[in-house]
Parts: sequence; C-alpha cells; structure tokens
Amino acid sequence: MFKKKETNLSYTEAVAKMKEEKDSGNVLFTEEELRVLGKSKSTQKSQTRKPIGASKTLSAKEMGIAKRNIILISSAVVVWVFILLFGGSETTDKEVAAPVYVEKFITPTERIESQFSAWDGSHRDFVKRTKAVMNDPSSFEHVSTRYVNKENHIMVVMTYRGKNAFGATILDEVIGFYTLDGTYNGALTQ
Repeated sequence: MFKKKETNLSYTEAVAKMKEEKDSGNVLFTEEELRVLGKSKSTQKSQTRKPIGASKTLSAKEMGIAKRNIILISSAVVVWVFILLFGGSETTDKEVAAPVYVEKFITPTERIESQFSAWDGSHRDFVKRTKAVMNDPSSFEHVSTRYVNKENHIMVVMTYRGKNAFGATILDEVIGFYTLDGTYNGALTQ
C-alpha cells in the first residue's frame, strides 16, 4: 500500500507519521495515501481554504482608502438628514410678502372667443338654451356657429339639426345675443 521508506514502520506508526508531516504543512499526500487516511484531495484542499466570512488582510493603502470612503459616505448621509430635517429657506416676517396678483389684460376678442367650444365652434351656453326648448333634445346635432361683434354685444347665429314635433329631422337656425362677457340677452328664431 505504502511505498516503503527507509525505516520499516507499522501501519499505525506510518499513519501517525503521515499525519505529523501533514500537520507541519510540508507534505502533500498521494491519492492512495489520502484514501488510507480517509480523506480525498477535495477535503485536503478545503481544509487549507479560509473559512466563510474570513476577509483578506488589507494593505495600509487599501485601509486608508476604505476609511476615507466610509467617512465620505457617512458625512453625505449626515448632511442629507440635516437638509431633510432643517432644510428649506429661512424666512423672516420682513421677507414674507403677500402674493401679488397681476391681472392679465384680456382683449375683447379673447373674451368673445372664450365663450365658444374649441372642439366644434359652438357657443356653449347657446347650445344648452337651445336644447332646453327643443322637442327632442337628444336629437340635437350642431352644424355651424358664427358671430358678429356689435361693439358692446355679440350676435350669435347657430345652425343645427333636430327632430320636430312630428319626429322628422329638420335643419334650423337660431340667433342669440350675448354681452362680451357671455351674459345672455335674448334670442330670435326664424
């Protein structure tokens, strides 16, 4: 089993001597010798590895870099927490001023056009009023709307389709009068 060495040792003595040599770290065993000892090469290698969680020894330069990084990160965290807790602008009563509301000048054309739908060009209020007097408001279909600016009011002319009292769909036109701000002043029918 074992290769004969210069001295004739018993099996027990040979195993004990091999263990001593192994413990000293001077000898690597052959596969056959490891089998006799009850260990494989993988077991032998795993015994020489560092245990899990063991870290490598850092050089002085690496230790300095690690310390610097820890200090930078902890400083950043402290500053961030400080900003969160005490952040914001410090204002005194003298610095706080009441908000100033600037009234935007709206031209008459803008005031008139704000009354009309951007989708189909209909006058929103005039459509509601027209539907309120129709026989079948659900049959209302807007065709067109136009207006004439008369200095202090506008004349709105709207063409629409709808069902009459007999259920027939007809084309009709109504005329309404509104102020520049959108206040209703009356309507004419044709």
